Amino acid sequence: MVSKQWLLGLALTLAAGAASAQARPDWTQTPTGADFARYYPKTAADRSIPGRAILDCDVADAGALEHCRVVEETPAGFKFGEAALNLSSLFHMNPALTADHRRAVVPVTFGMAGKPLPAQGYQAGQNAWMMKVDVKKGSRGARPCPEESKPGQLCSDHPFAWAKQPSLMDTLPALDGIDMDAGRSVLLCGVGPDGALADCNTTPEATPAARKAMLALAPLFVAPQKAADGDPMAGGMIAVPFEWSMITPVARKLKRP
Repeated sequence: MVSKQWLLGLALTLAAGAASAQARPDWTQTPTGADFARYYPKTAADRSIPGRAILDCDVADAGALEHCRVVEETPAGFKFGEAALNLSSLFHMNPALTADHRRAVVPVTFGMAGKPLPAQGYQAGQNAWMMKVDVKKGSRGARPCPEESKPGQLCSDHPFAWAKQPSLMDTLPALDGIDMDAGRSVLLCGVGPDGALADCNTTPEATPAARKAMLALAPLFVAPQKAADGDPMAGGMIAVPFEWSMITPVARKLKRP
């Protein structure tokens, strides 16, 4: 039996191919912490190992998930995919939404106290930060960021949580045909007054296909008014990293005929 000290986390993402990229289906039922404890893989529990899995499911008329398959599980060999499948029958979508939402992509995260959760770099927007350029010496977090015309220039970095972030399913149309399997590219954007990303560009190593995908995803993000440390987002530049070694394999596995 898994003890109560475990933090059993759940990351849910749903969307549908026929719906707009901004749509967010609602659940009428999701697994409880006790459900996660019951299905937590025993070997992983005994060794205090957190993990995650991604399910790709159809949605029945009544809102239940069916025909689920495991797209990805981490770490391998601990049956997190099997555990996620066992939990799939406990998810139910609002039946009023199923006419437009016939597919559900469900990332499921199994976590516990004192252990870092597995990286989720497959989801666009993870680990983004806001950067301010040409800050004054002595400013919080100031670091050198010299340019040829400004050798003494300082910048500061500020983590934040998105006000709105595309789900894994939202990103799939843009990522279809992506040709980068490794490396990291960064989407660089300004922040509009409503939190929308503006004047976006990408770092130069992005291929034309990757650049097209990154720019297509930019309108799906909305930044908050303030960063996690309270610094206003206005006037900063948002950096959104894309870890292709995590994003591309999942996107390809989720592609349906």
